Amino acid sequence: MITLSHVRTFWGSRFDATALAPQFAPHDGGPGVTIRLHDGRTIHGLVSVTGGWQPVYVLLPTSSNGRGWIILTDKDMVTS
Repeated sequence: MITLSHVRTFWGSRFDATALAPQFAPHDGGPGVTIRLHDGRTIHGLVSVTGGWQPVYVLLPTSSNGRGWIILTDKDMVTS
């Protein structure tokens, strides 16, 4: 799992946080959370970030909640 601090350090002055939804910052790299997505689905998983110079938060669902990863936006919210 990639953390925001790692991405910020790696990209240095080229790092751009404008695409990050701020409500997910406290959960980056932490224990699992439940997220209500803008389409109404509720999914449990881990919050991580993509590794590019302009990262976005992603949800890595638990195995019982699907596969792959889901891009998180400012329309999604943490429920627990």
